Amino acid sequence: MRKALFFLTFFTLAFNCDKIEKLNQVDLTTTISQTYLFELSETAESFKTVKTFSIEEKSELTDYLDRIESIEISKTSYRIRDYVGENEVSGEATASIDKMYNFGPYTHKFMADAQNQTVFNMDDATKLSTIALRLKNNKKVTVELNGTLDSAPIEPVSFKVDVTMNLEVKAKAI
Repeated sequence: MRKALFFLTFFTLAFNCDKIEKLNQVDLTTTISQTYLFELSETAESFKTVKTFSIEEKSELTDYLDRIESIEISKTSYRIRDYVGENEVSGEATASIDKMYNFGPYTHKFMADAQNQTVFNMDDATKLSTIALRLKNNKKVTVELNGTLDSAPIEPVSFKVDVTMNLEVKAKAI
């Protein structure tokens, strides 16, 4: 009888401790994104711009920045949009995060990709896991978009690139 009572008490406490631990944890989902503008002249052969992605600026995370237990990047993608110019420009683009983790090169026809509203995924799980850890520890990462053109544009062109990271954050409750 004592053994049964002991095991019943033990399992009740163990089960409740798990529930208490879950009550002490907050699961948050958020997105960080940046828009890059590229303006290419008739002599352009390449392009490059760097932006910082920071979780410190996300209002839903500010109360938890010092309590973050883990970050998972569930998706990272980019989309070319707002192409201005009469002629197609083609080339390759690469994304470099913190000058350490490269995605690409990806081949593009920039006008067609903008018109088609194509979303391109950067989904190397190993790299994204390491980048998520850098976000957790440093609260920010830099993302450089650079590329080379197959040939210089016939006339000036411009386009924007939206880069988005979807984050799942686990933090200790306040």
